[in-house]
Amino acid sequence: MGGQESSLFRTLSPFLLGVWVAAGCSVDVGKLRRVTSPDAAVERPRGDDVSATEEVAGGADAGAEGPADMVDSAGQETDARVSDDGRDAEAADAASLDDAALPDVSGGQDEGSGAEAGGGVDGAPDAPQAEDAPAVSVDVGEDSQPTDVALEVGGADAVDDAIDVEGPVATDATDGRRRDAFTRPDGPASPITQYSIPTANSQPWAITVGPDDNLWFTERSGNQIGRIVPATGGIDEHPLPYPGSEPYDIVRGPDDNLWFTEYGGDRIGRISPGSGSITEYALSGGSSPAGIEASTRGNYLWVAEYSANRLCRIATTGSFVEFTLPTANAGAAYIVTDPQSGDYWFTEYAANRLGRTTINGAITELASLGSDVGPYDITVGPDGGIWFTEYEANRIGRVSAMGMGSVATYPIPTPDSQPAGIAAGPDGNVWFTEHAGNQIGRITPSGAITEFPIPGQDSQPAGIVTGPDGNLWFVESGANKISRIAP
Repeated sequence: MGGQESSLFRTLSPFLLGVWVAAGCSVDVGKLRRVTSPDAAVERPRGDDVSATEEVAGGADAGAEGPADMVDSAGQETDARVSDDGRDAEAADAASLDDAALPDVSGGQDEGSGAEAGGGVDGAPDAPQAEDAPAVSVDVGEDSQPTDVALEVGGADAVDDAIDVEGPVATDATDGRRRDAFTRPDGPASPITQYSIPTANSQPWAITVGPDDNLWFTERSGNQIGRIVPATGGIDEHPLPYPGSEPYDIVRGPDDNLWFTEYGGDRIGRISPGSGSITEYALSGGSSPAGIEASTRGNYLWVAEYSANRLCRIATTGSFVEFTLPTANAGAAYIVTDPQSGDYWFTEYAANRLGRTTINGAITELASLGSDVGPYDITVGPDGGIWFTEYEANRIGRVSAMGMGSVATYPIPTPDSQPAGIAAGPDGNVWFTEHAGNQIGRITPSGAITEFPIPGQDSQPAGIVTGPDGNLWFVESGANKISRIAP
């Protein structure tokens, strides 16, 4: 992998090394595969005197589910049981979905729709726009065979900086919190506003919008869940019960609580936006839960277990069922809901693949994206396509959400930028962070990329989300800040 070593891999290096050694650096690039055997689901019974089994519609696709160990905010362990209502709702949802094999799609990538590249961010001059980026297509249809992919370079090779940033100018926010403002040599302010996190070196990683219209974020090194008020920049923090939990991803759950993964603690956590009370549910040791996504068709969430090579579906009651991925040591990283089908797309970082699962755990994988690609974060774009970052290959990728068609990839102008987080913007474009490039990127549905430099150095931006105020909010894991940029 080119570029500087980032906090993503410094922290995750022990299991990444194990994944690659176990895999022998060899990845199967064959046809699409499905898992329909009951062996695909791993039963996780919990407790000595409590057991539960979930009958999931779909026959051979069903998995066995057991109650998780629950730990309340005071650190006391209790038994979590599956509610009858939750179980019946999941089974009904599963029975209503079609888990047939995904169709073959030919004819190249889908044409994106939506807003074209326009002017710069408010407060900054219009940035030079790239020509429609040349897409690199990899055929991953059902009958496809792995082939070498040649990259044709055309159009603009790079995009100039949208702004020229110099020196910090300390200013006071109206609420008394410290805020950094940066100016160009000729005066206009940077489009990026930054807010410092009270806990030093907290390593913020993921960010989401809560039901209270505030932004909630994880602090991997700070071992806390933070909240920032968009209107004022005010930040409060909530410590986790156990040290070394390393909270990773966070999302608003179907129950209007915030749910998060504890990568270092092998737990799933839940925090109430009203009271701040925290409840934790233990997974099996060594699972390393990373990405988490809420379901749109039931009271449960999906989790990518990086080290355990599984996907986990957890109900809001705390009971869960796990499904093993077809490719060994694939390294599931992030997961997103396809709102059209109700299925879930996920990235396999170590296996250089994308995958898709139905609500009842029928998993299909795309053919390999190549070597040293590192697909990481994933989102549904305003155009309905599935967009993802290729951390190692320095590209943004897109695949049609309707089936296993071709994957289009767009090289990022800045070399070795290590694209990490990605999110749909309110402007019809997709926005992403450049972990090593110290920039925020914007890509149009047609593939034109514009980059905006972040004030300061070594900011190491990670997660990004569209806020309730219509701005893009992102975390700076290296600079220990929460920041926003207007689209």
